[in-house]
Amino acid sequence: MDSKEEVGFTYYYSAFLPESRASELQVAWPELLPAFKKCGVSSLSLNLTESVLTASITRFHCQDYRASHLLELLATTTVPPSLAIELALNDVIAYDLIKIGLQEDGFAWEYGIDKKRFSERRERLKKHYLEALEFATDCHLYLGAHTVTAVATDSGWPASLGLNTVRKLVEQCIRYGPD
Repeated sequence: MDSKEEVGFTYYYSAFLPESRASELQVAWPELLPAFKKCGVSSLSLNLTESVLTASITRFHCQDYRASHLLELLATTTVPPSLAIELALNDVIAYDLIKIGLQEDGFAWEYGIDKKRFSERRERLKKHYLEALEFATDCHLYLGAHTVTAVATDSGWPASLGLNTVRKLVEQCIRYGPD
């Protein structure tokens, strides 16, 4: 085997998207393709009729984690595609993808919260707490169906402190309810 020859394996990723997210990604598609190419994605498709994002990644280097992060940000959050690209490709900006829903590893799933209570708590979080959390922690927050994405800003709190505070308060709101 030649020492310059690289050996890798291919990872396939597929995610269902809400219709609104699929159309948003279609608009951003010309911007997404070069970003995925930088991450080592060998094949990428967006099926608008079924609202499915599919990618195949051939893994050679440690760069492959960036493709996984970008796919996860695009598929599970409401982060704008241009910001998702910046977060995945640029290690300077700190962010935290907080799973709050009924999916595996989400807070509602972890604490055995039923769908009705989760919906009530998510709605309360949306209406009453997110804006205050953004102001208090100096982080931008994006609420998805089952996720909250916190993105640290350059000013104010140290990034890790702001992100940790957001995670703890969002967990408390989902776990114990709004009151």
